[in-house]
Amino acid sequence: MIPGIVAALSYSQAFYILAENPGIGALEAIRISKRMMYGYKGKLFLLYLSFIGWAILSALTLGIGYLWLIPYVSTTLANFYEEVKRNYYGEAQGRQH
Repeated sequence: MIPGIVAALSYSQAFYILAENPGIGALEAIRISKRMMYGYKGKLFLLYLSFIGWAILSALTLGIGYLWLIPYVSTTLANFYEEVKRNYYGEAQGRQH
């Protein structure tokens, strides 16, 4: 179960990569995501854990809280991708020079 979670975290950025680069293909997006997430899987896991309390609270409101939680989580994950992408391409460009 734990290896599956680690793999899911490694491949989690593939959707964002495909959205920005629709011509690269799914397998290439997965490969880039795996390289991009090196050193960030733990941070993403903790980010997901930080939403558990909000999810429980939203469930207690009979699901109405999810109207606010889902866009908040989506925006947070998109900002996480932007941070990881900036660090990944910044480091990749620095190695080329």
